[in-house]
Amino acid sequence: ERCYGCMTCEVACVTAHKHPGAPVTTEAIMQTITPGMLRTTRIWVEPAQDNAPVPTTCRHCLEPACVSVCSIGSMRQDGKHQSVINHQEQCAGCWMCVMVCPFGGVDKLGKIAHKCDLCQDRDVPACVAACPNEALEWVDVEPLAEERRQQVATHLTGGQLSCGT
Repeated sequence: ERCYGCMTCEVACVTAHKHPGAPVTTEAIMQTITPGMLRTTRIWVEPAQDNAPVPTTCRHCLEPACVSVCSIGSMRQDGKHQSVINHQEQCAGCWMCVMVCPFGGVDKLGKIAHKCDLCQDRDVPACVAACPNEALEWVDVEPLAEERRQQVATHLTGGQLSCGT
C-alpha cells in the first residue's frame, strides 16, 4: 500500500548493477521505465488490482524452486544471507527457473536468466535504500517471525498473552 509507482527502485537497481567504470546512461534509465524495451532491472514495478503498483522481485526462498530445477547448477543458494544467486556465466538459458518461480522474480535478459542478487556488495539492497516511501523493507527474518508469533498469540488469546497459569 506504500508503493506509488515512482520506479525509483528500478532506477537504483540499474545504477547499482552497472559495469564498473561505465556511466549510467539515459538509455539505461529509459529502458528501465519504458514498457516493451529490454529491461535490465532486477526489480519490476507491475500494476495489480485497480492498477495499483506492486514492486516484484525474487523472494530468495528458503527452499527455492528455481535452484531445484536448474539442471546446470548456475542457480544456487549462496552468498551473503544464503541468497539465491544466478551465476550468469554458467546459465544455459533453459528458462526452467522462470517457469517455476511462484513470484515472477526471474526474468529473461538476452540468453540468460536475470534476477535479484540482493546487491551482494552492499549492506542494504539499492532498491530498498532508494525507495522514497519505504514500500520496500530490508528485515532480518528472526525478529520478524517473533513479532508475527506474538501478534498471533495475542489474537488467539483475545488480546492478552498468558503463560497458561
